[in-house]
Amino acid sequence: MKKDHSLEILGVLIILVLLALSINIYENEYKEDSNYPINTEEYKTKLNNFSNNYSVNVSFDDPSNLNGDYVITPIDYSKRQEAVSYVEDYLLLFNKDFFSHFYEYGMSGLDIYFADNISGIKNGYNTTSVIGLSFIKNNKYIMVISLNSDNSVTEILAHETMHIIDYYLNAISFNYEWDKLNPEGFSYSHTYYKNNVFKDTINGNYDNDAIYFVDNYSRSSENEDRARIFEYIILRKSLSKYPHLNNKKEYLKNVLLKVFPELNQANIFKNY
Repeated sequence: MKKDHSLEILGVLIILVLLALSINIYENEYKEDSNYPINTEEYKTKLNNFSNNYSVNVSFDDPSNLNGDYVITPIDYSKRQEAVSYVEDYLLLFNKDFFSHFYEYGMSGLDIYFADNISGIKNGYNTTSVIGLSFIKNNKYIMVISLNSDNSVTEILAHETMHIIDYYLNAISFNYEWDKLNPEGFSYSHTYYKNNVFKDTINGNYDNDAIYFVDNYSRSSENEDRARIFEYIILRKSLSKYPHLNNKKEYLKNVLLKVFPELNQANIFKNY
C-alpha cells in the first residue's frame, strides 16, 4: 500500500511558514527594542562630531533619572533624527571655543538630552508648562529639551542655553547691571502669573515705549528675563521697535562678547 505523504508535506510547509513569521517578528522587535536600524552608525558618527567639533555631548540615554523633581519621559527612536537635526542647526550658531568654557572651574562640559515630556514644578512655578530643564549634576551642565511642545525646539535650546551661561557667569562671579534696564522700582515676582495681563509686556500694551518685558514669564526672575531675550537673539527676531527690550538685547550681546570673545567669530552675531 502506497503511503500518502501529502499531510506530512503540508505540515512541514506550515512549520516553515510559522518559522519565517517568527523570525520576521523577532527581527522587527529587535530593531525596535535595541535600536538596531541601519542608521545607528550614522547617529554615532554625528554624536561623535558634536563632541569633537563643539565639545558638546548629545545623549539619547534615558533621561528619566536625571532630576528627581521631574517626571521625564524619554523619546522613542523615531524622534532621534528630528532631535539630531535641531542640534546640528543650533551648534552651527556657536563654536568649539565657546562650549569649551563649560569645562572650566572643575566642570565636565555640557550634556544635552531630549525628552518626550517633562512634568513637575519648575523653580516653584507650578503653573508653568515645563518644556526644558537646565541644571548642574555631577559637575556637568545638563539641558533636557522636550520635543513634545508647541514651542520650537530651537527656542527651547536657546532659553536653556542662557540658563547654562548664567550658571557659568555665576561661577566666575560676574555681576550684571540688569536692574538698570528695568522700570524704576520694579522687582521680579518669582511667580509666574499665567493669566494676568501686565502693561509692561508685549501683549499688554500698544505703547512700545512702555514695554520692558517680553511676557509674564520674563517678569518672574532676572534669569528668565535674560533667557527670553536670548531666544530673540538665537532666532534673529528683531526687538528694535521696543526700545527697552532692544536695550536689554544689546546689553546682553555686549556681555556675551565680553565674556566669550570667541563669539565674534561665530555665526550667532554675524549679520546681526
